[in-house]
Amino acid sequence: MGAPEMSMGSSFHWHWPQLRLGLENRLRRIPAILAAGIYFFASALWILLSDGILLFFSHDNATGLAVGQTYKGLLFIALTTALVYVLLRRTQTVTARASATVVASYRRESDLLDALPDPVVTLDANARVAGANRALAEASGYALDEIVGRSMQDFVIPTDGERTFEAFSTVMRGEEIGIEVTVLRKDGSTIPYEFRGMPLRDFRGDIIGAVASGRDISGRMAAQAALRRNLHGLKSTLRQTISAIAMMVEKRDQYLSGHQTRVTALALAIADKIGLEEFRREGLEHAGICHDIGKIQVPAEILSKPSKLTAAEFSMVREHVNAGYEILSKVEFPWPLAEIVRQHHERLDGSGYPQGLVGDRILLEARILGVADTVEAMTSHRPYRPGLGIEVALAEIKHGSGTLYDPVVVDACVAVFETGCFHYAAPAAEPRGRQRNLGPASTASEHPQPRGEAARRDRRSARRPKHSLVSSE
Repeated sequence: MGAPEMSMGSSFHWHWPQLRLGLENRLRRIPAILAAGIYFFASALWILLSDGILLFFSHDNATGLAVGQTYKGLLFIALTTALVYVLLRRTQTVTARASATVVASYRRESDLLDALPDPVVTLDANARVAGANRALAEASGYALDEIVGRSMQDFVIPTDGERTFEAFSTVMRGEEIGIEVTVLRKDGSTIPYEFRGMPLRDFRGDIIGAVASGRDISGRMAAQAALRRNLHGLKSTLRQTISAIAMMVEKRDQYLSGHQTRVTALALAIADKIGLEEFRREGLEHAGICHDIGKIQVPAEILSKPSKLTAAEFSMVREHVNAGYEILSKVEFPWPLAEIVRQHHERLDGSGYPQGLVGDRILLEARILGVADTVEAMTSHRPYRPGLGIEVALAEIKHGSGTLYDPVVVDACVAVFETGCFHYAAPAAEPRGRQRNLGPASTASEHPQPRGEAARRDRRSARRPKHSLVSSE
């Protein structure tokens, strides 16, 4: 710093330039111009009066005039000396009082800083430690004399050095900052700290350094780590619980075994392709795993029926989305799982079910799930038809792009297959012993459509276009 360090019996160190600035500030308040003006007029008056008196009493006596001038000069010197003495004594008194005030204030502030449980440090304009309290010495393991004058980067781990200097530069521009760093102790151990820094200004308001206070956040970080572990455990438990419930549906019909898992895998690949944010992606994953949970209320003989469904049976199957909604709405999830499950058979043009929603009224997660569900249903074996293959499935969603399916989702789905980002495992072999009815009336639907007037009424209510090849119930 270029000036001797000043210690006043306290552990908080400071430097003489800061103390001197305070004294100079007080001395500037003395009315020097006024004092000089009074002295000038008093001296001029003295000279004029004394010369007049000497001329009056000397009666043109040269010797007497010379002697008088000599005595007058001596008297002037004596008076001037006395005046200088008085002024110096006054200046010394003012300076001593100002110094005592500054020292007392310094000691109070020093004691106050030492009483703080959190480390406090001041830095000069070169990012070197100008002052520190006892808490900082205890936190770093260094003595105060070892701290003052060293670079602040000496007390953090090397990987935090650049960030720390950038934060200091920000403070020197007049801003306040907060930063988390890892303090490197003298013995080589480390402690995570959070520091708050602000500019340090002189009496003119100019920034001359920075002051920062820190707080040990090792306890907070340990609590956050434990919270993350607990959250991970809860998420894992939630995923396993949902998977276990969904598995109950799949166990009722081996044709549906793995269906929800495969739909979820494709839905997540599509979500990654369109850049779905992580939180919504996680909700989509949970919704995909249990999107057919409502089929638990559908009789197993209907789910595995190898022939055409009647109108009543088809209506019962379609109710699985409402049943799933009712089951999932009883649980408070951070995502709208119940609504996603209810909407995964909605279509852009309003021809879906159960609500006939149109366009953006359908949740994006439900639109993704609807495309993934359709593709998986068409590529997998069903009691009433074999798997149709991925080419047929992709052709179906392309044909319905913009009318039935979200075009962005369709493009992403096609891309994940065409670019080789996603591959379905080979479809499971058809269960043995099943009698499949694959007569002329069979379609690519998840379930064969009912016939007759009931079928026509159902199609009118669903408003499904004739080009649709699949109904992925």
